Amino acid sequence: MPIRPLTVDHSIDTDIGGILSGASFDSSALSYSIIIQTPSEEIPIDTLISIEQLRDYANNICDHMLVTFTIVAGVYIKRVLPHIDNLEIILITARYGHSYKDRYKLLIANGPSNTAGTMYSSYSEAELNKMDQFVIEGQCLNRLVEALRYEQVNGVYNKTTVKDVMTALYHNAVAGIKIGGTPSLANVDIITPNNARVYDHISVPTGVNLLDLPTYLQLTHYGVYNGDIGTYIQRYGYFNKHNPQPKDTVFIYPLYNNLRTDELGKKLVIFATPTTQLSKVDRSFIVDGDVIKIIGGGDMSANEVAQTKLMDGGNAAIVSSPSNIMLGKHDTTDATAKINSKDNVTGVKFKTKIDGVDGAKYISPRDNIYKVHSEVAKNSLSPYQVTWNFSNPELLHPGMPVTYIYQDAGLGVIKLTGTLHSCFNKYVRSNKAWMTILNILLEPTQEGATKHTTVVDARR
Repeated sequence: MPIRPLTVDHSIDTDIGGILSGASFDSSALSYSIIIQTPSEEIPIDTLISIEQLRDYANNICDHMLVTFTIVAGVYIKRVLPHIDNLEIILITARYGHSYKDRYKLLIANGPSNTAGTMYSSYSEAELNKMDQFVIEGQCLNRLVEALRYEQVNGVYNKTTVKDVMTALYHNAVAGIKIGGTPSLANVDIITPNNARVYDHISVPTGVNLLDLPTYLQLTHYGVYNGDIGTYIQRYGYFNKHNPQPKDTVFIYPLYNNLRTDELGKKLVIFATPTTQLSKVDRSFIVDGDVIKIIGGGDMSANEVAQTKLMDGGNAAIVSSPSNIMLGKHDTTDATAKINSKDNVTGVKFKTKIDGVDGAKYISPRDNIYKVHSEVAKNSLSPYQVTWNFSNPELLHPGMPVTYIYQDAGLGVIKLTGTLHSCFNKYVRSNKAWMTILNILLEPTQEGATKHTTVVDARR
């Protein structure tokens, strides 16, 4: 397949025009419906009001998802409420002539939970249906998360890498899980770690939860990524409109890494426009191979890294490795072992300050350079928030590389790179459309940006 670069040169108008003329969204092709599943029956719901999703890829392990709907009083009190601790909800998505079902455990977050002894007890279901209806807010819990959240692992794994340990344990766990009597068939997606070392042994103590394993490896003796680590379970795979096959996927990824925009895989490119009118058109994105190009809203915000953060935390670190000495990386003279700084001392710097003065801190000897690297990196990040109207949040995934492109009056077209950190998605039935607020972490150069006259390769 030929390489198709983003056509950014002196203006982003060409790219925005390409999105507007060839957008991938058709609001009339999208609809949702829900069914409440009790132990004894399925109850179709007439009116779905909204769906809300909070996907915090840095601090959570799954979506915080709420559905709001109306239901007549008799059906709710007589047929739903008796099973309030054992409910499921089926979300049916219809798009481009295809439909698919996602099933979740349902927790009633806002609605009557006990009507015994009230006036409702005196009426039949049919009578109650004529009297009242309730607006119910329910939380939807991913059933794979429910199955994995108490799964524990332990053991000593010889001659292996951190990636191989995570891959084996997660694949074994999801392969053994059945949901509703059917194998989960979940995917496991692990971004290649920066730490490729083959260890003599990797020890996982008793009591480590499987969902905490990546964080355990990142923060203890080993390390995984230079940019911290996240673990998240998300339904993913809707991007093929001709044959959508969403699956539960376990993602393990760095929380921030501005170099991944040049790697293979799906990535997000945001064309930022300050024009409010343009940000609210219903043709706001296009899928170009592995690249999702979107028009960012007119109410974007940025919070540049404060100088006090760099001064307090430092923008560099120096650390030595005790294990390297044991591996023979030292000089021996007259029965005295001397540390060779070339082999045993490592310097880490993420952001060069404009004044040229680097605040390097010496860290006590440790082998986990990846943890140190991550701590230094946090001081160089700038959070940005972008509104994406008429969005398709099903295209987004944890740890997604982001390229942020905007027009500067003096410098021309500017490109910043970073990572998607979280997003809030809301679908309102009356609009038949999603709205997404994207929170991204960008890693600008010392001037705050890199001039962008060539283009992000859409296939690299």
